[in-house]
Amino acid sequence: MSQLLSIFAVSPLKPVQYHTTKIYHIARLLVEIVDLSCQQQWLQLEKKLSDMQMLQEEANEVKHYVCMQKEAELFPFEKSMIVTFLQQQANMVAGMLDIARTIIQRNMKFPPLLATNFQGLVNASLYAITKMDVLISKLEKESETLYLREASKIKLEMQQIVRDVLHIKAELTQDLQAIEALVGAIEVIFLYHLIEKTTHIAGQAEQMVQRIHF
Repeated sequence: MSQLLSIFAVSPLKPVQYHTTKIYHIARLLVEIVDLSCQQQWLQLEKKLSDMQMLQEEANEVKHYVCMQKEAELFPFEKSMIVTFLQQQANMVAGMLDIARTIIQRNMKFPPLLATNFQGLVNASLYAITKMDVLISKLEKESETLYLREASKIKLEMQQIVRDVLHIKAELTQDLQAIEALVGAIEVIFLYHLIEKTTHIAGQAEQMVQRIHF
């Protein structure tokens, strides 16, 4: 609690920046989990998942603390806008944890035809979250003119990231269709689930960046 108080003491926007950085670190851990699973190095995965859950708890503390604040304490920002933004990020975290748990609980072994592209898909989603983190970190640090210029640049980059993600998704879907009979029906369902979830995370990050106007 004392740490949260110190964060709020700097600016009512600092908790948003703090929360976003937590989301970024969770995304990095997801990338590590996918890489380890593709290499079939299972021993470290539970620890990575535990680290993700710990970061989620820390992020939830920030969100709860913001929800407890009075409107005047968040001035000049609207409380509803900040809470909505943090909830959207929390939804992203839930998606990333779902992916991680599915991989670990099912001991997922990605077929060689899919492994590289799926790693690319997860890395692209991380890149989208990185851009969101960068943009939010610049709030209050730069003049409005410089910030708007940077925001415009990042929003265009995010649109390209989403196009790249959709391209990778299409390739993964096509490759998976080609080997469905070899993989097995149940495993195919979970692989499609992972592809869809990961694609959705990048889309969520892009939508949030487009709406940032604190």
